[in-house]
Amino acid sequence: METKSSLIIPGKTQQIIQVKQNNIIRPFIHQRQIMSAPFAFPEVSYFELCGGYGCGKSFSIVFMISVLAKRYQGFDVQIALSSTTITLLNKTVILDLQKLFKKSGSRFEYNQKDNILTIGTVRFLLIASGQPTDIYGPNVHITLCDEVDELPEQKAIEAHKALSERTRLTLPDGRKPFIMYFSTVHGYRGLYKIVQELKSSNLQNVLVRGLTKNNTILDPQYVKNLYAIYDEQERLAYLEGRFVNLQSGRVYGNYDEATCKCAPFEITPEYVVMIGQDLNSGFSKAVAVVKKDKKLYIVRGWSFKEIGGGPSIMRSTYMQNQIQWYPDSAGKEILKGYKKEIIDNGIQCRIGSSNPRILDRVFYINKLFKMGLLYVFDCKETNDLSEALKVRSYNDLGQPEKGKGESAPDHYCDSLEYVVYRIVRSDPDFMHLKDLSREAVAEHGYIKIAGQNA
Repeated sequence: METKSSLIIPGKTQQIIQVKQNNIIRPFIHQRQIMSAPFAFPEVSYFELCGGYGCGKSFSIVFMISVLAKRYQGFDVQIALSSTTITLLNKTVILDLQKLFKKSGSRFEYNQKDNILTIGTVRFLLIASGQPTDIYGPNVHITLCDEVDELPEQKAIEAHKALSERTRLTLPDGRKPFIMYFSTVHGYRGLYKIVQELKSSNLQNVLVRGLTKNNTILDPQYVKNLYAIYDEQERLAYLEGRFVNLQSGRVYGNYDEATCKCAPFEITPEYVVMIGQDLNSGFSKAVAVVKKDKKLYIVRGWSFKEIGGGPSIMRSTYMQNQIQWYPDSAGKEILKGYKKEIIDNGIQCRIGSSNPRILDRVFYINKLFKMGLLYVFDCKETNDLSEALKVRSYNDLGQPEKGKGESAPDHYCDSLEYVVYRIVRSDPDFMHLKDLSREAVAEHGYIKIAGQNA
């Protein structure tokens, strides 16, 4: 092994087909690399599989569980199995493990009350990395951590520290304790900071890259579509597992007035007007969107000095149209009194339990503009919104800028994101974008997307 502080094993482009032949499952190249790494480099304590979407990261954990359970069978070994939430672990890793064990005729015990999975003498303790301060209790020999980069940067760093403190028991064969991360890369965020910290501390780590295209179960057209919809930086991060700067410059880089503005058309009664609204004490912005010929059009924006007057203004603007309202779900106190006024004006409420992640909202806006599926009316009613789309930038922490006061661009932009996100997630005409999104892959994993071909 190299004596450098970081040994990088790049993902290769050769195709390894993962199919069941005579009850043998053949892992992809990056899965084989990450599974063998802890035993090929017994002096290393940190391993990372930086994978593209759909490369099979979660199933790599399933493989690792099987390998470790067999290797240390007969010994009292405890392994932490971590993800952002226990629920996500159940939907991905545990579900895939159940399927694999059922096919192979193997057995395990799963105590959901105590979140402990047992395979013979080896116990796996399920831990939520999304609550770093709650990571305490028994010490473990090994930690397998899924999707650490889905956490906010500071939480990811805190989780790494907490997991490192708990992973302290030497294994029965003398191998030192180790931690393995399996994650999509979200730019220069949590996992990048963790790897950089290891380097600065002169702690060796093995980094494996898993390319999306190396999962040969995926439909080639699906992979081609992913490469088409992402820009160069996004391809490097989300499809090839590389650390690149994803959050710099303009938030809505795919918005170009020259190509994304269009001449207004009449909003006749057959159109459904869908309105997103940002709620703030003392002022509020709203954005109206309609769908025509399988495309979305931003037809106007509002700035309400008196929030209470908003519903009547919306209704008087579109007197004969069906109106659907998608508000800022974080403004719970304002929503309490506001909801009745909305309903009294014949407007349908579409209130979510919480706001979707900013990362996903921005993704949908940018890709709709890029694909020619979202346009802005070229009129005075959308001038302020258009300006907001042009000028909103990322702050020093790599987050979309949150300005101060009524004139800040984020209010119009958030309003647009609320309504567009909900349209994409519910309208069949936009399901192709939903299925290609980072969010869909993170939720369902590559097996779901591959059509259950594994």
